[in-house]
Amino acid sequence: MKNCPTCGAQNPDNAYVCGNCGTGLGQPVYQASQQTWQDPQGTWQQQGTWQQPVVPAGAVVTDESQLPEKYRPLSAWAYFGYTLLYSIPLIGFILAIVFALSDANINRRNHARSIFCGLIIAVILAVIVGILAAVGVFSFSSLSRYYY
Repeated sequence: MKNCPTCGAQNPDNAYVCGNCGTGLGQPVYQASQQTWQDPQGTWQQQGTWQQPVVPAGAVVTDESQLPEKYRPLSAWAYFGYTLLYSIPLIGFILAIVFALSDANINRRNHARSIFCGLIIAVILAVIVGILAAVGVFSFSSLSRYYY
């Protein structure tokens, strides 16, 4: 058991964040669990599997350096930069697809997915306006008479 240096609460050995106050307890501890299996020749083998510890429910991480790289938040400038990057006509669309499907950072992946949601909404609205204009309910030429 690890004792928290801030609040003194006891935490499991594999915890790297205090479950009581959210203080970082150091680097994560990886534990090996041994599995045995029999190969085709009939001999028994052992294979170690590594499991990453789970952060306790309700834990608050106050230091971003304690978070795994996968969960580190993006800065406001990063969101602004990625939005500008996605606005480049062809390259931005390809990069948005790449980031939305497979990315190491969850926040960047979710931002790329939100760009796709906005794109889908814009396409749906454009189709609706196009249908209304084709039917004659809405006319773009009627807008021009108010400005001349």
